[in-house]
Amino acid sequence: KLKCDTIVYDTAGRLAIDEPLMKELHDIRSSIEPQNVFLVVDAMIGQDSVKTAKSFHDLLGLSGIILTKLDGDARGGAAISIKNVTGTAVKFVGTGESLDRLEEFRADGMASRILGMGDVVGLMKDFEEVVDEKKAEQDARRMLRGQFTLDDFLEQLQTLQSMGPLQDLLDKVPFFAESVPEGFQVDEREIGQIKAIVSSMTRQERARGELFQKQPTRIIRVARGSGTSEKQVAEILQRFAFMKQMMGSIGSQAGMLSKIPGMKQLAAANRLRDAVKTGGLEGNPMMANLADSLLEAAIAEQGGGRPGSGPAPKRIVDKGKKKSKRKMQKKSRRKSRR
Repeated sequence: KLKCDTIVYDTAGRLAIDEPLMKELHDIRSSIEPQNVFLVVDAMIGQDSVKTAKSFHDLLGLSGIILTKLDGDARGGAAISIKNVTGTAVKFVGTGESLDRLEEFRADGMASRILGMGDVVGLMKDFEEVVDEKKAEQDARRMLRGQFTLDDFLEQLQTLQSMGPLQDLLDKVPFFAESVPEGFQVDEREIGQIKAIVSSMTRQERARGELFQKQPTRIIRVARGSGTSEKQVAEILQRFAFMKQMMGSIGSQAGMLSKIPGMKQLAAANRLRDAVKTGGLEGNPMMANLADSLLEAAIAEQGGGRPGSGPAPKRIVDKGKKKSKRKMQKKSRRKSRR
């Protein structure tokens, strides 16, 4: 009839101590018989949210909790307490005012947030939602070759903006909060200024940033066109030059390392050994031995001993002993055939 498969009944906010309003809520629940009942809890009130959740759960039988205002200073420790006291899980979290800032609750992400370790998985999820993985890989390879233009710079900024508020993204970076002064806030207007500056450049200027060094008068024209100062334009060009240089140096180092004999094998062996550890396979002798054998083989190919032991000494081989050993092996094989 209504051409929809979901109806959300949003009731007015109320306190658990307000008996007439709580009775009204109970009557609404009885009349509409909802499939799910969610309680929206403000993360900023901390442990007081536990008492509120328990009162509502006892009256209505909650299906889950929605924890809001996690884009503020609250880390969300109340989520653990609510689950422990009521047995009701947090289903969604709100990190902003718009509908797209309502996210599915992930326990590992919340645990990392509470410990101040950011939320790498959430950050990658945000990135995957707005970025074409194949294109991102191609762009990364091109940038590591030093082919980084102001168009790429602008595109990176636009990608960041489409992922949501920059402060939210930085909060998900591990240990970021500990590395910045207290009360630090990202100025979103600065990104707008950078976009205006780059957009005021010609196509040729965006492709070849060095043109501004050859003809500094171009900076004056861009500053007028973007409504910014010449100093701001010069600072953006300086940042861009630094990023381009950094990308190129990372790419050249990666290229040089890959040419060292055994370096690729060493990296693969290390990845396998890490996978054995993180995957809980250390108790599996076959997998553990395989990882160690590959690691030793890769180190040997580089001419080294065990990790950190320096170059392996050359073994002196006695040819006579080697020959007699082969004869003994042949005899034992003949006996086994009989």
